[in-house]
Amino acid sequence: MYEKIRAALETELYGVSGLPDIAPENVSYTPKTDKAFIKPHFVPVSRRPAVRGTDPQQRYDGLYRIYCHTPEGSGTFQSNQIVETLLTHFDATTDIEYEDIYVSIDYADRNEGRVVGGWYQVVVDISWYSYG
Repeated sequence: MYEKIRAALETELYGVSGLPDIAPENVSYTPKTDKAFIKPHFVPVSRRPAVRGTDPQQRYDGLYRIYCHTPEGSGTFQSNQIVETLLTHFDATTDIEYEDIYVSIDYADRNEGRVVGGWYQVVVDISWYSYG
């Protein structure tokens, strides 16, 4: 189930226009020092019965955490544009259909920006859930 949920979120992310390069999780990627990029991470949080009883349907919850990187010293305008694009696309109550499952977005939120390794980084957390 987790692989389908990941695939649904990744497919949706790759379909968003206006985003910079996407550095896939656990794949070697060398960013260009003057070019923005994003790096998504799939973070499962829980798997629990959706109801009581024998053989219940499971509810899967987690985060799709997207690290947005822009060149250090270039201001916040570009990172704010990337963040706003992600927040708008993954708005709460969005349902993503993939094969035979639905992944629902509970909320999308941003964290503070900070400099990390020569990049200005803002993290976007997209909370999702699915039943299986």
